[in-house]
Amino acid sequence: MRSTLLGILAFSLLLDGPALAAPANDRILPVDQYTSEKGRQLAVTHAAALRDLEAYLYHCLPWVEVQKQSIGFFKPKQATGDARYLSIRLFVEQDPSPQFAALPVDKRASSMFSRYVGPLLRRMNH
Repeated sequence: MRSTLLGILAFSLLLDGPALAAPANDRILPVDQYTSEKGRQLAVTHAAALRDLEAYLYHCLPWVEVQKQSIGFFKPKQATGDARYLSIRLFVEQDPSPQFAALPVDKRASSMFSRYVGPLLRRMNH
């Protein structure tokens, strides 16, 4: 009887346990912040994909910090017309291991680039 009660208690704790951590939900540029109809349409059309990308960054890429409202369809400053591109502003914060810290700065930058940029580009084209 006692083991049955303990089993029920353990099972109920699993059901009522804390939820998985969720992204802050403030990393995607809100639709009303876009400066053109094209930007708003892209944001609405791809809202689910943007949320998936935000969750992927939060859960799957260690050491990556995404700025608030920095995932979205931004227009490059030098572009003419309303050319919009999916863009992310992020920072890679990593506690260097002794091996990593021993590398010259250009090798560390190259290492971070190859570690994060390739997977991010593949994910953004998904």
